[in-house]
Amino acid sequence: MYFDISSVLGACAKQARTEPLIPVYGTNTISLAGNLRRYYVRYTEQYGTPVDNQEWQYSDVKHCMDGGVSQSVFAESDFFAGLDSTDSLLTWQPDGRRIAIGQPEYLAWYNYSGEQRSVRIEMQWYDIDNNAISTATRHLTAFAVQPYEVALLPVEPSILGLDVVPDAYKYRVRVVYYNDSLAWEGLSQWRTYHIDSQYTESTRNVQYLNAFGVPETWRCTGVWSKRLSVNRSVSSRALQPGYNEYATDTFQYQRSFQNELTYRTGFVTPAEAEVLQELLITGEAYDVTDAGYIPLRITTDTANVSETRQELYSYAFTALPRLDMINYSKRKLQAMIANAWQEPDGSAWFDTMMIAWQI
Repeated sequence: MYFDISSVLGACAKQARTEPLIPVYGTNTISLAGNLRRYYVRYTEQYGTPVDNQEWQYSDVKHCMDGGVSQSVFAESDFFAGLDSTDSLLTWQPDGRRIAIGQPEYLAWYNYSGEQRSVRIEMQWYDIDNNAISTATRHLTAFAVQPYEVALLPVEPSILGLDVVPDAYKYRVRVVYYNDSLAWEGLSQWRTYHIDSQYTESTRNVQYLNAFGVPETWRCTGVWSKRLSVNRSVSSRALQPGYNEYATDTFQYQRSFQNELTYRTGFVTPAEAEVLQELLITGEAYDVTDAGYIPLRITTDTANVSETRQELYSYAFTALPRLDMINYSKRKLQAMIANAWQEPDGSAWFDTMMIAWQI
């Protein structure tokens, strides 16, 4: 007899999540994705006279991954058992993406090895003059990853020191560990990034959890806009005898308001357009900056994904902050802003849109 418990596991995994679900902006520290869940099944039978529960039976401890969007490929095969050093990075993003200095980017590595591994990043960069590749260097402090865990390794260019290498136009990275033969051994495939140094008038880094439950970042370089929407409740009242031109017979007794944010991705390739469906499907994302992050709820329901003979695509989607504007995030930053509500230590309070709380 078979029982489908996927919906139970999904609900329990989501309930166990704690914010923030994404790493701290600008971190140079390896961390765990926190998407591994361990569980066991307890079951019993009812029989006898009178009918009664029999002795409880317990299954072995099992593992599941708190992913984002359901994918049939997971259910149709033992997907994770087939991962090795050639495909253990949990992303559907195409290789060779463009990335800017300061744009958050992580390698999400699944420990398929069955043993604890202390991992680091290995990096090589390419010279813009002759395309020569540099000697491999290791970066980040070694971090121990248990079997079946997923590690997030930051690979943003400046973290790897490429912001001070003007001749580097692209680089490649992989996950490595120091093996028993005293040599650096690869645990993942190489992943290549092109460094985008072009000026953009608008840049918004949007992070979301992909189908594996690990963070992806998309740098939206199109025009960003914010639109105010106000819903008003209006009533009327009888004019009193002797009223004059300053009297009113209608008044607003209630209002609610929100900011609708519009993000535009800029041009993306057909392969990137396919993958970015994950962002729109999940419906929850984060606008991240060095000042903090804004949790977003995406309200766009439809988007053109592909079209015959079209090579460049662009998404535009709208989102609302997940915390209502009338509530305050209690975010305190060390800042001296005129007229902001400040604590004795000089920290200032901001609302969810990073606007100083005025008093």
